[in-house]
Amino acid sequence: MDIVALLEHLIAIKSPTGSEEPILDDLASRFRGAASGLGIHRSPSGLVVMTEGRPEPGPRPPAPRPFIVLAGHVDTVPAQGDPGPRRQGDLLYGLGASDMKSGLAVMVQLGLTLDWRTLPADLALVFYGGEEGPFEGNTLGRLLEEVPLLLEADLAVLMEPTDNQIELGCVGCLNVEVAVPGEPCHSARPWLGRSAVGEAASWILEMSRREPVPRIVEGLLFRETAAITLLSSGSARNVIPGSLTANVNLRYAPDRTGEDVLREFSSGLPASWTWRLVDEAPPGRIDAGAPQVRRFLETVERPRRAKQGWTDVARFTARGVPAINFGPGIPELAHRRDEHVPVKNLEESLDWMRLFLQGS
Repeated sequence: MDIVALLEHLIAIKSPTGSEEPILDDLASRFRGAASGLGIHRSPSGLVVMTEGRPEPGPRPPAPRPFIVLAGHVDTVPAQGDPGPRRQGDLLYGLGASDMKSGLAVMVQLGLTLDWRTLPADLALVFYGGEEGPFEGNTLGRLLEEVPLLLEADLAVLMEPTDNQIELGCVGCLNVEVAVPGEPCHSARPWLGRSAVGEAASWILEMSRREPVPRIVEGLLFRETAAITLLSSGSARNVIPGSLTANVNLRYAPDRTGEDVLREFSSGLPASWTWRLVDEAPPGRIDAGAPQVRRFLETVERPRRAKQGWTDVARFTARGVPAINFGPGIPELAHRRDEHVPVKNLEESLDWMRLFLQGS
């Protein structure tokens, strides 16, 4: 099966967050039917396919073989009336086409066509779920506990959508629920109460107009943002709202801590308002000086930039594994109804990754 047909097949397997088992089972069956010499770990957390016989974690020999991990999440956001995979000229459309089943297709094609026995590096392919949901529901963390050998990797490449550019690090993400108080009353006599909507109106407008704040980290441009993503207010059609809640999504550069960002944000809220931290995903470290990262940058002659979104680069770097983002999907098309990927991106990503792995 060529890589385009493979991607069409993967898109056709519905895998919204929480329903990843069918696609994981499909991938596991493909590798079980491949040539011998592959170690396969399949659990409810995901699937790991790796060079068989690599020593368990512990003291390393003086000149160990490099150990490279390619990783990708198999889940997608919920469908938005998506009719399934469809080809239009040189573009392939469908839910997950860019984020990130195109990256999965590259991983699978590499795993099924490379001669693992002659590679100059040990290799692991990691497929996991829950990435599009809350941080704690992401199953990569559990896979790293189940297969601790993965933490011995010299480099993890997250095959996230980057349009075949090399994206280093990633922003951190905080979700903060802000509660605005008011005083409810009958809507026929609004002067007897105080509308929480009115109390929050100027703040909501200011938040909607807030410009991204540029921040340079190790020569890369990150943009820090604050945006209201959920709003809830009111209890009945004839009651002035006595409360309003807003979820604020904060993205921040990898040279800052969540505590600092949260302190800065909350200090700008009125004293009568309350807030609580709902979810936090720390930023990903930039490891441009790590040997295998340097070799990737030298081998894969593509532009490099900061990763504006959050990815599991953060989870790997927090555990001491250098990590980067590189994949064929287009980040600006993620989660859109017209999500697609150019066929040439698939082929180019496959060629670059094959060059890197065979030249280790």
